[in-house]
Amino acid sequence: MFADGGVLDAVRELLGTAFDFVDQQAEATGRMQDRAVYTLWHLLCAASDNLDAQAADLHRAPQILRDLTTPAEARPATAPEPGRAQDWVPPAAILETPGALEAITALLDRGTVSAPLLVAPVLDPDDGVIPRLSDLLASASRYAQRHGGAPELWQDLGRASQHLGDISETLADSSAALATLPGVIRRPAPSTPAGFRGLTCGFRWAGGV
Repeated sequence: MFADGGVLDAVRELLGTAFDFVDQQAEATGRMQDRAVYTLWHLLCAASDNLDAQAADLHRAPQILRDLTTPAEARPATAPEPGRAQDWVPPAAILETPGALEAITALLDRGTVSAPLLVAPVLDPDDGVIPRLSDLLASASRYAQRHGGAPELWQDLGRASQHLGDISETLADSSAALATLPGVIRRPAPSTPAGFRGLTCGFRWAGGV
């Protein structure tokens, strides 16, 4: 989840691409002076920067957590046999998550007009990916504290959880705002392939607040 190339990195990439998508749409539709569009642009930029700043520390967390309670010589070479369904999360379910986020990121990057609708499950403040990552970090912090982890470890994990929670609340309305951008398909027909817009990247906000 937190290792290099995991779910957290995929979320970071998605937020950065959503930020670029707003850039492109604002430039293409002449809405660079629109306060609502600027607000969305600014929120996505701030959230992406916040995650970037914490990425290196979070990449180190999995190994530290793994080393907390089990001596190296006692660690099993393979995953233990799960006793109950709720005791085991299939690795494939975790490994597939970054790919799904990267697929949405690629659609946004191409300018696919239906792509903003796919961002909603990521940014949803109740059931989305970001708040669930926040909950996971909070649990990891409690785990580290209970099992004798260094205070800086569980405190850093707790702070990261709070930051993600704050980001989730900040972005609560962003998926709806993305879906209102001009040219976005509101309800794409199942039989109609998604269109592509050849928009040029590189614009940085020129409008005022």
